[in-house]
Amino acid sequence: MSNARQRRAHWLAAIILSIYASLSGGVGTGGTGLAALYVGAVAPGPGIAVNGTTFDTTEATITINGVRGRHADDLQPGMVARISGRVVAGTGSGKADAIDVSRVVRARLMTVGTGGTGLLDASLSVATQADTVLSGFGALADLAPGAMLDVYGYVDALTRTVHASRIELAVEQPEIEIRGIVTMATATTLSVDGLVVDIAGASLSGFAGAPQVGDRVVVRGTSAAGGIVAGTVDAEAGSTLRNGELGEIEGAVVALNGQGSFFVDDIEVDATHATVTNGTLGEVAVGRVIHVSGTVVNNVLVARAIELDDLETADVDGPITSFASVASFVVGGRTIDASAAQISGGGVADLRVGREVAVIGHNAGKVLIASRIVLSRNGSVAEVEGRVGSIVGPGRFVVGGTSIDARSARVRGAALAALRVGSRVHAVGSWNGGVFVARDVEIEP
Repeated sequence: MSNARQRRAHWLAAIILSIYASLSGGVGTGGTGLAALYVGAVAPGPGIAVNGTTFDTTEATITINGVRGRHADDLQPGMVARISGRVVAGTGSGKADAIDVSRVVRARLMTVGTGGTGLLDASLSVATQADTVLSGFGALADLAPGAMLDVYGYVDALTRTVHASRIELAVEQPEIEIRGIVTMATATTLSVDGLVVDIAGASLSGFAGAPQVGDRVVVRGTSAAGGIVAGTVDAEAGSTLRNGELGEIEGAVVALNGQGSFFVDDIEVDATHATVTNGTLGEVAVGRVIHVSGTVVNNVLVARAIELDDLETADVDGPITSFASVASFVVGGRTIDASAAQISGGGVADLRVGREVAVIGHNAGKVLIASRIVLSRNGSVAEVEGRVGSIVGPGRFVVGGTSIDARSARVRGAALAALRVGSRVHAVGSWNGGVFVARDVEIEP
């Protein structure tokens, strides 16, 4: 478990205790517990643990990707689970009545490289984190173009990005599949988490009438420019909230609903009186992954505490392919805003089409806000910083699409042999034929 996950588990445990201490009734000495809805990624280790609480699944009805009656052994780390049940104060344990797990998308791999993993059929980008679970392959770089993937995680509909908690190599299928929330609906077209779905010839199932904004759906079909031509669109049950129920949810914000009010998945959150950590309420935005703990009042999750996920470092390198201004130019298909960036190896005047650069910053919608720009050329001193995406061999690895050779480097922080996929590194060195040859490498312990 990453340090961020460990901090989150401790934070959530403290919040659970404070909520129970303030509630009268609902938790008895007989261990019946308080009704609860938990949404989050399944943690590795014994038992089924979500958001720091381990659940007894012996009497639970388990549904995985629409298949009911699955076994607890089929629940794997990184799958995003929605657990309805009861939890017992101060024990970090609960009993599940129902567990529903759904992948976000099944589609074919297009490219692996800087800026995420493209999914050819669904026009999605997949962003991995340090604790993303990979199943059936060792690293993204090992995958062949066209490989079928099952991706679990949280969707940023604004940028069409899945923040992946688990990626599985899947059996080839003739159809692709996405699950999500309808954000726009006409007689012939839906928008599902930002993807355009043509439903003109689709078979619709489970709807009282036509699909509506807010409906949870699963779409199966074939690829189209920017989206999917649906063969079938099935309605899926949304969240059922009960007054007084404890809620702990993790996910991407899908819509803002006024000051201090927003939706995570299909759950409305009132955060007007919440304690916010790792940011401010003003930083809650569509696509931001957050963690909410509170109680249900009139079908709204009234938050006691909110934690915003860290803004993950993003990086891209390559030649500038389009340049409008220092606040708007393109590298590797990404629009860059470098108006506040530190530039080394040159200055603003050196930013022009064709110049090789390395960009480090964070994502803000569809734009990468640069904190550092390094202008690169063979033999010049440069820096590369970010998380390791794959290990090529002893002392050789890839960060944000940049191949790094550290076999002759001075290494600090941890041994080079301890480097793993997801490790954060800072390398200083120079370019040689497209490879970054490091002279100094710092590995985050």
